[in-house]
Amino acid sequence: TSGVQYLKRNAKIRGEEKFLPDSEQRQAGLFTLQTLVSGPFRAEAGGRVEFSELTAEDDAQLGTAARSRKFTTWSASLGGQYEFSPGWRAGLTLSRSSRAPSIDELFSNGPHGASQSFEIGDPNLDPETSLGIEASLRGTRGPIRFGGSLYYSRFSNFIFQSPVSQFVEDLPVFQFRSGKADFYGFEGELEARLGQALGINWSGKVQADAVRATVKNYGPVPFLPPLRVLAALSGERGQFDGRLEVERAFAHNRTAPIETGTPGYTMVNASLDWHPFAANPELSLSLAANNIFDVEARRSTSQLKDFAPLAGRDIRLTARLDF
Repeated sequence: TSGVQYLKRNAKIRGEEKFLPDSEQRQAGLFTLQTLVSGPFRAEAGGRVEFSELTAEDDAQLGTAARSRKFTTWSASLGGQYEFSPGWRAGLTLSRSSRAPSIDELFSNGPHGASQSFEIGDPNLDPETSLGIEASLRGTRGPIRFGGSLYYSRFSNFIFQSPVSQFVEDLPVFQFRSGKADFYGFEGELEARLGQALGINWSGKVQADAVRATVKNYGPVPFLPPLRVLAALSGERGQFDGRLEVERAFAHNRTAPIETGTPGYTMVNASLDWHPFAANPELSLSLAANNIFDVEARRSTSQLKDFAPLAGRDIRLTARLDF
């Protein structure tokens, strides 16, 4: 399969929260994706070129002047997969990615109510650019399905939001910066059909992921997720299906300068769904309990982690109709 498509986006952003001036973003681009399949081999190649124009009006309240930036960015990837055994494929992908800075990364200069922070952009930022490699293994054998990947990316220019050791209007200051950075990590998932017991068809799932990233001459990238493991047990019987899951997020102490660490936590969730009309399963009634043991949990990826933990025990009954 192959294709070429023209994209165009024009967005007007009003700075009602007064961390952004009134701004406009225009984007247009071309991309193509080519696929070649020959026996056990599958090759894919893709490319994209984007043209971006971002403008901001002058704002006396924020103290920002009128500005305009134009960017031309391009990305490309080349990958291949080989089916070395029935149902099992190994793959390797090389990529070059580039994106233009966003409006908030360039022009923000004020208090952001949603994140309870004072954000300062950098109107001189260059596009974010990286080279990456990813190796993957996916396959199915009997009742077991596995998928996993290892990846590494080197950024010649990585844009990130850095906490600053000062406050404005009683809000912590975060400033957009850029620098060379290295990312590497893994993702893995294992699913299995466990058979039938007590009239219930059981299945299980385990997944894990982790990433490590460092900005040259700065330190660890801010607001990274920790090593995370999730295990789930699901069951189906007639018009009922349920799920019990346990999520373990490990402590995150490899933090950016002046960023606080995050304790680990274990959260248990459960749900039970009932499809009252077997002939019309689009209607379902659900009883869900999240954070059953009411543990205190904070996401290391959130700017609000120091004073806004995740919700405690949450029990809800919902009705859903798909159409």
